Amino acid sequence: MIAPPSGVSHHYWWIGQPDIWVPVGSAFSTLELIPPVFVLYEALGQYRVMATSGEGVPCTLPFVFIVASGVWNFVGAGVLGFFINRPLINYYEHGTYFTVGHAHAATFGASDFLAIGMAVYMLRLTTRGGAWSERRLRWSFYLWNLGLVLMVFVPVLPVGCLQLEAVFTAG
Repeated sequence: MIAPPSGVSHHYWWIGQPDIWVPVGSAFSTLELIPPVFVLYEALGQYRVMATSGEGVPCTLPFVFIVASGVWNFVGAGVLGFFINRPLINYYEHGTYFTVGHAHAATFGASDFLAIGMAVYMLRLTTRGGAWSERRLRWSFYLWNLGLVLMVFVPVLPVGCLQLEAVFTAG
């Protein structure tokens, strides 16, 4: 089976596809970071224009979830993905806690915060003005981000470093 190159093609080798998919997948995974950076840059530019126009930003809470999506996509798929998808590192680190940190941060960036932002936007449109309160949703936004930071950077990545060192030194 010949599969098209994509950001996920670095996984093909692990399911029995030819060896060529490790470098090809790594290259496409690295390029996958570029569009979200441009989208995040454009979104922040549009936010700046609306904020300085005097009218204000109509839906700030959904917007912050979408910006968080861009940030976590950059961290998870971009920084962590770039690090672990180099062919030599990918061969040895696959299945370690580096993969877990990359997967959680990238998933929240690629889909979860986008879905939450869209759900908040739809709830805002369908809820009567007097019944709408952003306080709990703002708290949830900050707690989700704090929890993700604590999960990825406190236990997961340090354990991944120890595992990768053990793999390199002990085989």
